[in-house]
Amino acid sequence: MVDMKRVNKANNKDLAEQELDILSNKRNDKYPIVIKTWRDNWDRLSQCFKYPEDIRRIIYTTNTIEAVHRQFRKLTKTIFWTTPPPDFYCIQSPSLCLPA
Repeated sequence: MVDMKRVNKANNKDLAEQELDILSNKRNDKYPIVIKTWRDNWDRLSQCFKYPEDIRRIIYTTNTIEAVHRQFRKLTKTIFWTTPPPDFYCIQSPSLCLPA
C-alpha cells in the first residue's frame, strides 16, 4: 500500500507521524486493526527513524532478503518431502529411495 510506504520512507519521526495521520484518515475504515496496532506500538515502530536513511534502507533490505530465504526454505522443504526423489538421488544415496 502506497500510504504505508510513505510512513516508512519519511525522513524523520515527525514526518512519519504526519503520514501516519494521513494514513489513518484515509484507511481507518478499511483497516482499523492495522491502524490501531501502529498507533499502539508507535514508540517501538518509530525507533528506526533515529538512524540515517541509508541504514534504514539496509534494515528494510535485510528483512526482505530474510523473507525470500524463508520462502525458499519453505518451498524446498515442501518439494523434498512431498515428491518422490529423482533417479539420480537413488544412484548417489540409495537410502533416500528405500520405501518407508
